[in-house]
Order: sequence, then C-alpha cells, then structure tokens
Amino acid sequence: MKLTRKHKIKKAVSVIGLITTTACGSAAPIDDRLDLASGSGGEGVQVTNTVSSAAEMKTGDIYQVVLDAGESQVIDMDGVAQGAQFELAILNLATSGNVTTALTSSDASVLANLAADHPEDEDGWEDPSLQEAFDNHLRGLELALAAEAPPPVRASLGKAAIARSASVPSIGSTESLHVLSGLSGGGYTDVVGRVACVTAQTIFYVDTEVDRKNPKDLSADDVNGLCEKFQKAIEVEFSLFGQPSDINGDQHIAVLMTPQVNRLGSSQGGIITGFFFANDLYPGRSSNSREILYIMVPDTAGLYGLPIEKSFAMNNLIPAVMVHELQHAINYNTHVLAGQGKPEEAWLNEGLSHLAEDLLGYGIENPARYALYLQRPEIYGLVTAGSPGLAERGGIFLLLRYLYEQHGDGKQLVWDLLHSPATGVANIEAAYASTDEGFDQFSEFLIRWGATLLLNNRGISADPRFQYADRLQASTGYWQGVCTICDADDNRGTVLSGVKRASYMSKMGVSLEPAATQYYLIDTVPAQINIAAPSSAPFGAVLIRTK
Repeated sequence: MKLTRKHKIKKAVSVIGLITTTACGSAAPIDDRLDLASGSGGEGVQVTNTVSSAAEMKTGDIYQVVLDAGESQVIDMDGVAQGAQFELAILNLATSGNVTTALTSSDASVLANLAADHPEDEDGWEDPSLQEAFDNHLRGLELALAAEAPPPVRASLGKAAIARSASVPSIGSTESLHVLSGLSGGGYTDVVGRVACVTAQTIFYVDTEVDRKNPKDLSADDVNGLCEKFQKAIEVEFSLFGQPSDINGDQHIAVLMTPQVNRLGSSQGGIITGFFFANDLYPGRSSNSREILYIMVPDTAGLYGLPIEKSFAMNNLIPAVMVHELQHAINYNTHVLAGQGKPEEAWLNEGLSHLAEDLLGYGIENPARYALYLQRPEIYGLVTAGSPGLAERGGIFLLLRYLYEQHGDGKQLVWDLLHSPATGVANIEAAYASTDEGFDQFSEFLIRWGATLLLNNRGISADPRFQYADRLQASTGYWQGVCTICDADDNRGTVLSGVKRASYMSKMGVSLEPAATQYYLIDTVPAQINIAAPSSAPFGAVLIRTK
C-alpha cells in the first residue's frame, strides 16, 4: 500500500476548547490516590458516548475536540447538572517542535495578557539517564552506518530451529571478542568469551573474568537457565517481529555476558543492562562480525561497579534486556539491511523493545517505567528527538500496548511496524491501517488513549475502547499487559494509582512537549471556559464526566 502522512488535523464533530494548567508546573497537583483494582472489573457504563455538549453528558460520557494551531473556542458549561464532576485531558498533538503553551480563562478579555506571561517554545529539555544517553548515542551511530554500503551477506535467520552448523563453536571453547570500552562508542577492549551454552539459535558466551572473580553470581546452572529461556523467547519473538540478519551464516544469535557492560555504567555512576550495536554487522577491525547482544552480569559484591544483587538481575533485568535488545537487532535488519531503508526513529524503536518485553512475558520492568510517566505526563512528550528517558519509554509502551489491543490483530500490527519503509508516526499510522475515519491518525490515537488513561481501572466505563484488557499471568511467571491502578507485583514494590491530575483553575496556561498530556480534576464547574491554542501546534482536549 502507498504510505502517506496526513498533515492536516481533522476537526472533531463536536468542536470544543482546551482547558489548561499553569505553566512551569505551578498548578497545584492533586495526589488523589484511587482505590486499588486488579482489572477493569466490568463495572461502569458499558458504552462511553461521545456527546456534542457538556450539558448532555452523563457519567462516563466524553466530550472531545481538536483545535488547529492558533484557534480559540468556548466551552459552554451552562445546564450541567448540579453535583456533576469532570476530569480533563489536554494534549499537544504536534509530533515535532519545541514546548508550546496553550491558555484558558473564564474571561476571554484576559487571554492576551496570559499569552504575554506564557511565551511559546520554552526549553523543556531534561538530562537523560545514563542508559538512555548511551542508547541515543548508539542509535545515532547506526544512522551513519545505515548510510554506508551494506555488509556483504544479507541473509536472515529462519523461523524454525536450524541444526548447528560446522561454524558454531563447541561448549568450553574460547574466543576473543571486542566490547565498547566507553560510552562515547569510539574505543574497544578485548575480552575472552567462553562458550557456555549452545542451542538451535543462540550461543552464550561468558567472559572468563567472571569465572576467575565471581563464579557464584553466574553459575553454569544460571547460564543454562537463561540460555533455555532465551531460546524459547527467540522462537516467539521471530514470529512476532521478524528475523535479524545472519551476516556470518552461523544461524545463531550470540549473547556475551561480560562485566564490561557493568563497567560502562559504573564509569558514569549508573547502570547499563545491555545493548545491541549494528557496528558488528559491518566489516572492520572493531566488529565481531556477527549478530551479538552484550549483557551485564550479576554483581552482588560490586566488583565491577554498582552492586547488582543476583536474584534481581536474574529475575528482573537480564531476561528482559535480552528480548529488548533482540528487537533492536531485528528492527535494524528489517528496516535497513533487508528493507533497504532508514533505521526506525529512536522513540518508536525503544517503545517496540519494551513492547517485546511485555509480549514475550518478560515485561516485569515496564510498570516501574510507566509509573514514572503517569506521575508527570505533562512533562514527558512521547515523540522525542533523541532516545527517550525511562518515563517517556513508559508512556510510549502504554500507547503501543493500547494500539496493540485496539487493533483487532495486534500481531499483524507489530509485524507491519517492523516491515515497513516508513518510520515514526507515519509508520504507526500506516501499520494500523484503520478503516475508521475517526480513528486513523496519530492525533486521534493520542486523544482516545488520553481518555483511556483517565478511565482505565476506575469502574466508570467498561467500554473496551477506553480500557486496557485485564493483565494475564504469562508462562514465565510475570504479568503481561497493563494495569494503571494496581500493585504491579514487579519485585520493586511499585504501586500504581492512576494518572496524576492537577486542580483546574480559571486562569491558566500549560506548556507541553509534543505528544505530551496534562490531566485535570475540575472541582467547581465554571459557567464557561475560553481557550486559546498556541499558534505553532494543534491541541486536543477530552472532557469526561466522572460523577
């Protein structure tokens, strides 16, 4: 099919305005902890209606609007029933650009003064965490690699298990392997990897430094258990996402468990759990000339950097990072080598890796990420220019998991996202391939998803368009899916209490990154609300009656 990007934001049938909070976070936040629930529970209205006026709204109904850049509107609240309560989501529907500010007031004459107090295009940059900065650097280097001549072999691994070839090393043999020596990606150090496990499609190497210094934290049984888990995960991940390249023709994915990954993080006072780097697919002295994932090792005593307790590393970190990094390897092949196109944009590439963790049953770390997002969704834009931070990754995962469930054939959606010449927002729109004119653009995905985060697990609506499916226990023993109000059961003590909402005030401005959202609780319903959207970005609003 022809891939097109719709740049014009479609108007909602019910045109209303934006309601926003004070800029720079000065609105009073509400820590309204919601009752814990384990799922949607089937409570509330069965169908959430989209209405054309605030006065006709019943509990669970939605009133939504999209405004083009520079527009203003009035929400008439006259006739709203006594005692009604509302919540509101305000969304920056731009997918690029800087922070932009929208304004609201109960008096239209004061909007001009508010605009002077809240200039557009404020700097919303935050320093990324160590892992995110490192990932961003690697993805940037891969952009340059993708512009070079492709490696001579473009074969892909097959879906079925393939018999071990003569090129596959035997257990116990050793090999010198190159590993990045610093976060800048320019230097390498050599380590000796011992072949500890070989399956139909994976080879596990363990750095012999571990054998000498810390064998208790990574025993033969530990490695064999990880190796078995990964082989099972590979078969499922290939069926969902596609295959990585096979530049050396050995029909295997290599995994190197090395303290050098730990040291990469500790050199800057943080933790890096693992990485894939496409440099290994290209000829060169620093290349290992194979598909290889670099993975941290458990380090209870902190011999290689920050202490990482064995059970937490083996349960939470390592199984998840292996399937995460494998998605990056597959994505590079399907988009660049086999697809002959550009690498996927970093924000979507990372989001797909977190979705892979979930779909493979190793998404135990995802709730802690999206808990960060739900606490401050107004400062975390999803469509980032560089590699997203932890909270942004949590938000991107929430959106992708929502689209996976809403699509009707989530597996096909994932496959199409990997096997497309498009990238970023255009890729999502094309892969979703919706036939619903009211739900076929990224802006419309954001608006409905924004409403879902307010309604999910609340017992207000049971409409599946505005709920995540109940989480399921995977065969791995971890949860799959999303809960926004629950005990995450993630070995971290993460408890989710829904999306954070601020108090709505009568005169406010809100500054939002592209694809960021501000949520409000309206305690006192005003007679009307005058809205002025910024001149540089489209905005959307969703008003929900909650009582």
